[in-house]
Amino acid sequence: MSSNQRQIWELYDGAAEDERFSRSRMEGQEFYYTRKLAEPYLTPDKSVLEVGCATGRYALAFAGQVKEYHGIDLHPGHIDFFQRRIREQGLSNVAPR
Repeated sequence: MSSNQRQIWELYDGAAEDERFSRSRMEGQEFYYTRKLAEPYLTPDKSVLEVGCATGRYALAFAGQVKEYHGIDLHPGHIDFFQRRIREQGLSNVAPR
């Protein structure tokens, strides 16, 4: 692993990334408008693939509206955090990779 990669992974650990949406108004607006734009396309017969899912914030918000939700992220810490949240919420239609 390159030294840059380690620094980037440390900067974007799971807990810090998950808290990003509550740090400022801008992040809250991103979440609000993404939900507003995506929700018309989310129906019980749809499957969703999110590339760069981080800690699964959108997956957890949309899981109840779709058939299945798959999230992909390169950071192992994000996927670990995401998997814990899936277990805590008892979701069976969400799968991080």
